[in-house]
Amino acid sequence: MKSKASTSSKSIAWCVFLAGLIGAGVGIGNLQVVAAVFWLIVASVSGLMLLKQRADSRPTAAPLVREIQRPSTELHSQAA
Repeated sequence: MKSKASTSSKSIAWCVFLAGLIGAGVGIGNLQVVAAVFWLIVASVSGLMLLKQRADSRPTAAPLVREIQRPSTELHSQAA
């Protein structure tokens, strides 16, 4: 069960992320470089926060280890 704090922080991060994208679009549309860069930085930072929250919410995966199976020597002796 998710806590209210994680749900609200995720909602706030999503709102900031969308505001950053919209602000960047408006800044680009108005040819305001400083505003566009500022809002792109806001969107990037909030996007990184969302990725961090996503990584923290998932359990750590065990490393995938595959065993290499060698052909048995019996098959080679039958073919000869």
